Amino acid sequence: MHELGSRSNQEDSLYPLPQELTDKARCFVLCDGMGGHDSGEVASDAVCRAMGTYASACNRGDTLFTADDLKAALQAAYDALDARDTHTAKKMGTTMTFLAFHAGGCLVAHIGDSRVYHLRPGQGILFETRDHSLVNDLIKVGELTPETAKDFPQKNVITRVMQPNQERRSRADIKEIADVQAGDYFFMCSDGVNETMESEHIANILLDDEYSDSDKMRIIKEVTASSRDNHTAFLIRVEDVEEDAIPTKRSEEESQSEDKEILRDAQDDKARACHAERSEASITTADGATVVGENAANKELLRPAQDRAAMKEKPGNGNDKPATRGCQYRKWTLFLFALFLVSAAVAALIKVII
Repeated sequence: MHELGSRSNQEDSLYPLPQELTDKARCFVLCDGMGGHDSGEVASDAVCRAMGTYASACNRGDTLFTADDLKAALQAAYDALDARDTHTAKKMGTTMTFLAFHAGGCLVAHIGDSRVYHLRPGQGILFETRDHSLVNDLIKVGELTPETAKDFPQKNVITRVMQPNQERRSRADIKEIADVQAGDYFFMCSDGVNETMESEHIANILLDDEYSDSDKMRIIKEVTASSRDNHTAFLIRVEDVEEDAIPTKRSEEESQSEDKEILRDAQDDKARACHAERSEASITTADGATVVGENAANKELLRPAQDRAAMKEKPGNGNDKPATRGCQYRKWTLFLFALFLVSAAVAALIKVII
């Protein structure tokens, strides 16, 4: 599915292209470009082609496709994106979702708010990527609930995106899935699909065994017809799994390195989310989505409620008056006690003299 919605141009890109898709395909890429009529499609096309071509060349399906392979493919995509830079003040950008089947299962990666789902009949959604968005960050720290997030005015703000010549290139979240079974579905989609469909609705359609796969995509196409944004999707069904698949293994050093990168990205995402207001460095898409810039501030909005409560308990902000009164009370008590001792001593002295 590759639909315009109510837009005049198509900024979503796919790899492989629908007309080039065969049963032998093992690598899939879906990107949602942003930045205006002259560059959103350029960014998404550059990343899709470069990443898909590189990954397909090193993934024959009978070997492992590792996180290091993904990072190399991502590097190739960034290089291709840098080469297409228009050097305008308002930089183009794109989200990225990636799926590669290999001998050890499959590898999923994403940047931004395009999604990948892993679904299994009888069990529902086994895995769903988490959007890199301001809304998700606010939900994580307890400032929003999933219900209130639906009406949040800045719900289109994303905190991670691929852009040309970034000082620090955004890193992809990577998920390695070893448990892949025949009959499983993988669904990749741009946010135009989620504009009109919740995850549970997608699962209900895809896991309904009364419909063929083509009917399921037809239903999704009909349901998303009212979407204002471009809406694009891949539906991949696992037909068979070889019994002697090679398990995916990661060394301890790779795991530690991955943990450090995850921590760094969490810090980066929080910093970007703190700058939620639009700035000169932000990108605004045709559908109103905004990639946060570096010069605006909305830190109080993102600050966890418990942090703000802790700040209120610190002295010097007007909330320490009870403690001050207690201190003054103790001073007066000591003063009166000392006065009593002096009086007693004077009285005793007078008695002795008399």
